[in-house]
Amino acid sequence: CTACPPHAFSEEGSASCECAPGFIFNAGAGGSCVPCEAGTYKDVNGSGACTPCPSNAESQNGSTSCVCAAGFTGDAGVGEGCVACEAGTFKPFDGPNACTSCPADSVSLEGGRSCGCGVGHIFEPNIPSVRCGDAVSPGCGCTPSVGVNAGMISIHWDGRTYSQSCTWTISGATPRVSMNSSQMQGVEVYAELEECADANCSSSTYNSFHWFYHPDYEYQSSGSHLRVHFRVYNWGGGSGGIVAAKWNTTSMPPKCSSCEAGTYTDTANATGCTACPPHAFSEEGSASCECAPGFIFNAGAGGSC
Repeated sequence: CTACPPHAFSEEGSASCECAPGFIFNAGAGGSCVPCEAGTYKDVNGSGACTPCPSNAESQNGSTSCVCAAGFTGDAGVGEGCVACEAGTFKPFDGPNACTSCPADSVSLEGGRSCGCGVGHIFEPNIPSVRCGDAVSPGCGCTPSVGVNAGMISIHWDGRTYSQSCTWTISGATPRVSMNSSQMQGVEVYAELEECADANCSSSTYNSFHWFYHPDYEYQSSGSHLRVHFRVYNWGGGSGGIVAAKWNTTSMPPKCSSCEAGTYTDTANATGCTACPPHAFSEEGSASCECAPGFIFNAGAGGSC
């Protein structure tokens, strides 16, 4: 009997093989099974065609389902499908996650992927960062970073190492971690994920404990700080290996500060406030100034009072 090609399978007594979900038959590729293209999916066995994702949904190559695009939420395959985030909320990544309310004094349009400061307020960006754990050993791949939106963390060991442990804290808007490792004989790898209240993880909610041996595992935080802890046990005398995780964030939702009294800004996402002209005043958080008693607005004098 002839072995089925990669990404194909057969039952006992079969006369042919079928492509697994996420793959289709390609007669021009030596009769092999090739992955569905991005933006399509296939959730059943066989050599049928891949199906385009519904509106406002996305998929990666070789997908068995679609997920809602950034700015949209819901279940891509059920009922109304993916619906736009309401104004005043945002969702920065593809996936099934719910939309998040914009911080105080910030706004977003319907279908927003991010929030911005409204008029009368100035934008103070929060910068993503990655912090290494307190006990970093030579096998831990971690470079502290500030202002970086994506990167890699990893844990490496050799045959002389029985156990290895590495910890990172990723700060940013809903950090996402994609973990993978090659198949390793005699090695167990654990990943612990905690949602933290702050960058120092002074308090946390234990969210997930996942054992993986040959994984393709992705996790997206619902908050702004995620602690990732890898542990490796080389109980079978493995010669060595590496487990890596890609991470990415967007900038954290903006901190919006009110313009001081006597100043204003009439544009969104401004980085500074403008002083009111002579004989004019404004209250805190104003989008314009008003002329004081005894003065009127003169459009022909540069907008002065």
